Amino acid sequence: MGRYKAAFIIPINAEKFLDDDGWNFVSPARFAPEIRNYFIEALNLNLVEQYLGIERYLTANMQMSVIFDDENQIELINFQVYDGGLPILLKSWEDGKASFNVELFIP
Repeated sequence: MGRYKAAFIIPINAEKFLDDDGWNFVSPARFAPEIRNYFIEALNLNLVEQYLGIERYLTANMQMSVIFDDENQIELINFQVYDGGLPILLKSWEDGKASFNVELFIP
């Protein structure tokens, strides 16, 4: 798919730091499943695979990964956005952000 822009849905006030492995986020907060369901519907995402606590969804111009903790609660949602997908993601974020106590972080 080529080059992409990363974006992350993280708990508000999560600690953010960049290291050799990429962006990391630390917070005891977890997400309600409704946020995953909202983005699946708003962005018309299709489940393409599930493995080791990760669900991966795809459309023509973005990929969403939902990462679960050891208790099967949503810890992080990240996006890889390609070719014009960023405005679509930002619109869905603006339309739904009031419903969720989370932050959109785009490094």
